[in-house]
Amino acid sequence: MADAADALIAKAEALEPKNSEVTLEKSMAATLHMMVDPSTRWQKFGTIINQGMATAKQLDPNNPRVYFWEGQNILGTPTQFGGGKDKAKPLFEKSVELYKSYKPVSSIYPVWGQKSAEEMLERVK
Repeated sequence: MADAADALIAKAEALEPKNSEVTLEKSMAATLHMMVDPSTRWQKFGTIINQGMATAKQLDPNNPRVYFWEGQNILGTPTQFGGGKDKAKPLFEKSVELYKSYKPVSSIYPVWGQKSAEEMLERVK
């Protein structure tokens, strides 16, 4: 599934190389690759995941999905490695806040994530 996502992401990047949504999807696909075996794949895919989130945020700092995805990653990271509920909570709060004013750029832009961000915020409270 991750390999198929990579192929589609490459096509999307060719059409629009500096797109926050596409860059975020690249981070998400790298997470799929890593989850096959996190202990051995973290070194290869961890950088791609983190760079993807940082670049997506830089390209569109008002993209609520970036903060949601970053919160998900931080929540899934053990506290001894800088993760956990306390670190994830502000990211879910930011995501929920940004969804209040989010308007897709066009009809083909994604609109997912608001309900999930709200649910995750309740979970980490």
